Amino acid sequence: MPTRWKNLGNAELVQACLSDEPFAWDAFVERFQGLVYSVAKTRGLRPDQREDAMQVVFLLALRHLKQLKNHDAVTSWLIKTTQRECTRLIKAANRKLPDDLRVAAEPSPEISAQLEQIEAIQVMQQSLDQLGGTCQQLLTALFKSDPRPSYDQIAEQVGIARGSIGPTRARCLEKLARIFQQAGQGPPPSPSQPSQSG
Repeated sequence: MPTRWKNLGNAELVQACLSDEPFAWDAFVERFQGLVYSVAKTRGLRPDQREDAMQVVFLLALRHLKQLKNHDAVTSWLIKTTQRECTRLIKAANRKLPDDLRVAAEPSPEISAQLEQIEAIQVMQQSLDQLGGTCQQLLTALFKSDPRPSYDQIAEQVGIARGSIGPTRARCLEKLARIFQQAGQGPPPSPSQPSQSG
């Protein structure tokens, strides 16, 4: 996805789609296709059903995006829309099966918890992408790299002094928290503390 679209928040990307900006819709689908697919997979759909669900969900988004009052809430809207489509597909498939082979159409509490986690991860990744620059590089190195590099390696990779990693990390986490909260998610989950091995 071109940087122009990747660094936009959800509200700006939705607005770009509604304004018919070139490639905005492609960026929208690219940003959210993994989310929609994950929800469909978590709900237990077969691969062909997942593809069907994705097509329907993005068609519904194309038709109804302008009615979305809070454009920052597009992630939640897509998850709910995908869940409804999954329920519809499961019910349709169940009608063709004997009673003992039918699947529960509504998600279990465990599945609901997984879907909430998927949403939080999606919003956190989008917030990190929107953060961009040094902060994105630093937080990715500190919290997403496996194995986690040493502070000396991070300093070299990000291009900052080793001694400024801690203060920069604190400022970057504050910025990330603001972006995350603007997306309507409340406070972000606490990151695990990186070791200061070196």
